Amino acid sequence: MRRRRKPCILPKLRPYGTRQKHCAIIWTDRYIAIYSYDIYGGSHFSPEGIATHRPRDAITPVWLGKTTRDALLASRFLIPEECFAPDVSLDREKRIALETAFSERRLAFWDEIAATYGYKNREAAWNRDDQTRAERKALCRVYHDAMNDVSAANGKSLTFNINPVS
Repeated sequence: MRRRRKPCILPKLRPYGTRQKHCAIIWTDRYIAIYSYDIYGGSHFSPEGIATHRPRDAITPVWLGKTTRDALLASRFLIPEECFAPDVSLDREKRIALETAFSERRLAFWDEIAATYGYKNREAAWNRDDQTRAERKALCRVYHDAMNDVSAANGKSLTFNINPVS
């Protein structure tokens, strides 16, 4: 009989409440879309952040880098003032209102993409994409508040350089 391994406890990669910024970069053969995430009990499509798209043939590395940087800077990390402990639940009414706003903007954005690029509906546009998620960890006293360089290299791979504080 085989001996079962004890489950190992994985260490946390970052402490609770570490501020983060996320954005998504989506590309197909027709377009590239970039949008910001808001982090509030998970990553959600940002109702106030950057959400933009362009035809694939109109993309330049400068536009891609600038828009990705703007989307990361527009991303928000939302923690209610009273919820700094992981065992405290999030405010239910505020979370429902935010999730409604997240969903409305996300669906409107995908409807716009479907109409602009000739898809039957937004689900058809969702099924045709490849997604990369860009993340910027803003650790206190470790990194500058602004990203210095966001550049695109060889199509689908992105490089993000963040200079540490000296």
